[in-house]
Amino acid sequence: TDAETIDSRRGLASALRAAAKYPKAEAEYKQALADADKAGDAVPPAVLAGLLDGYARLLKETDRPADAAALSDRAKAVR
Repeated sequence: TDAETIDSRRGLASALRAAAKYPKAEAEYKQALADADKAGDAVPPAVLAGLLDGYARLLKETDRPADAAALSDRAKAVR
């Protein structure tokens, strides 16, 4: 999976989150993150940070602040 595909999946997840389709959005974020973790250094830091930030927003919106904070911290670390 390449960075462009991961970023496209992130965009879909973001749109689903904005539409309050949280379970579908979370599934997309999880898959994109799994793909990014598998791709390793092939994913630009900005793409990974954007993915992590979006997933963190979803977690905040669904009342999971501790999980959101962990992803936000990871996003800051990759910037």
